[in-house]
Amino acid sequence: MERISVFKPTPDDWYPPYRLQGKHKGKPLQLVEVSFLQLIDVADAPPMWRVNVWGGDDFGMDKDHDHRDVAYELFQEVIRQPEVSQEFLREKGFTVF
Repeated sequence: MERISVFKPTPDDWYPPYRLQGKHKGKPLQLVEVSFLQLIDVADAPPMWRVNVWGGDDFGMDKDHDHRDVAYELFQEVIRQPEVSQEFLREKGFTVF
């Protein structure tokens, strides 16, 4: 199963975000994990890919695609952001998981 994960700064509370020592834009460094992954195949179902963003506990947002390249481009767009905000993700069609 394919999976790629990257940690990115966030300006939002992700109940909670990952916190590291250090500062980002003068504030404590808060991160979310952005992942691209292939979902496990279920008998005779077409493959699906997911882009998800999670904080350090049980709050996350995700978006599924049935085309790998579309999902991977969305993943790339998210990780190119200087900060990953919940507002940006909602604008891209992510939903709360």
